[in-house]
Amino acid sequence: MKSFSTSVKVLLLSGLFISQAFNARSQYTVNGSAAANGDDCYILTQFVGNQCGSVWYANLITLAEDFDMTFQVYLGSYDNDGADGIAFVMQPTSTALGIAGGGLGYLGISPSIAVEYDTWQNDDPWYDHISVQRNGDVNYSGAVAGPVQASATSFNIEDNQWHTTRITWDAETFTLAVYFDNALRLSYTNDIVTNTYSGNPAVYWGFTGSTGGAANVQQFCITSVTFGEYHEVPLSPWIFALSILVILGVTILRLRKSL
Repeated sequence: MKSFSTSVKVLLLSGLFISQAFNARSQYTVNGSAAANGDDCYILTQFVGNQCGSVWYANLITLAEDFDMTFQVYLGSYDNDGADGIAFVMQPTSTALGIAGGGLGYLGISPSIAVEYDTWQNDDPWYDHISVQRNGDVNYSGAVAGPVQASATSFNIEDNQWHTTRITWDAETFTLAVYFDNALRLSYTNDIVTNTYSGNPAVYWGFTGSTGGAANVQQFCITSVTFGEYHEVPLSPWIFALSILVILGVTILRLRKSL
């Protein structure tokens, strides 16, 4: 009877392990100045100079499938003396953190595709703008799409307001589209799996942000996200769980026969 009881405990503990493994699928990796703020919201920078933060979804997604993600973003309340902006980034290293200031927290992360919401003029337009950048290059000349004014109705998005941004990927047409406050602002068509990620469709997604000599509170909230997670073997978590349960079941049957 003791052996049977021990086996049941092992089964329960294994079930708990499997449950925790699946729960971990929804976790995020937080770096630098970033911090969780509750209710699927994260602060990337406080109103402090030279901060740099990033938040990454902890599991790989696949660009072989479409995605559709909507977020609320807050870029601060200081316009002329506020900085520097945030970026939505896709890259293959979940712990990545770039350079502060004009680097927007993704400078130097390569390979990568970044949708930047830039609120400070360096070598780029004076108005707050959106552009698509490649391989951690934040320079105006490095934009592969844009820049365009972020808001269709205002040159300033450091206005102490929350704004809606939506980013979609069409895996069939290779088109990345960026919406801001429900208006399409930018699209980029390119086979980024082949041309940026060397044929590997598996990437992490997340947000980066930074401040420099000027600063702003910068944060985002996850409204809705739909994407396909990447698995080297299809449905591998379920296969793993089923294998554990089968092994434990056989072990328990053998123990019961030996009682």
